[in-house]
Amino acid sequence: MTSAVRKRLGTLGIVLVLVLLTGLVMNLYGVFDEKESNPKNLIGIAAVEEAYLEEDSYNTGYGVTVTVKDTGAVKVRGTATADVIFELIPEGIKLEAGETYTLSAGVKSATYNGYHVRLHNITTTTDADKYIYADLDGTFTAPNSTDTYVLEVFIGEDTRVNATFYPVLVEGDDAGEFYAE
Repeated sequence: MTSAVRKRLGTLGIVLVLVLLTGLVMNLYGVFDEKESNPKNLIGIAAVEEAYLEEDSYNTGYGVTVTVKDTGAVKVRGTATADVIFELIPEGIKLEAGETYTLSAGVKSATYNGYHVRLHNITTTTDADKYIYADLDGTFTAPNSTDTYVLEVFIGEDTRVNATFYPVLVEGDDAGEFYAE
């Protein structure tokens, strides 16, 4: 065996050891652990599974692709050629009147970039109660138990988006995290 071959094998061995050590450290810190959904999240994986039974991507027809992950996370990619509204929970959910709720998109400053997650009150007749935006006024009191809310991802026309939303809706004034802690 020539010295050049021994040198290459030695370098390859060092690289292999570093890769194995990196994998071990990542595993020790839980990087590969499967995360569980936040059980307090009213729009958690159970609600998403009703609408989207498996991970799939959807072409909106307006330059944006939406991928609903099997965890309930929503990846949005592309440049909108028109306003895009993607209903994450199209059958809607009902909230208890007088209760305080908080909605979070899990994406900081998304609203200021031309895209956001919102609850659309499809049964209200007043514009003031029609939308609840995750990043602007995410804490709200449900006005009526008869109202039905649809969870939507909105991307404004000409907006370029490359984001993953982790939508959380909980009772109270702290959205918490998308995954259980």
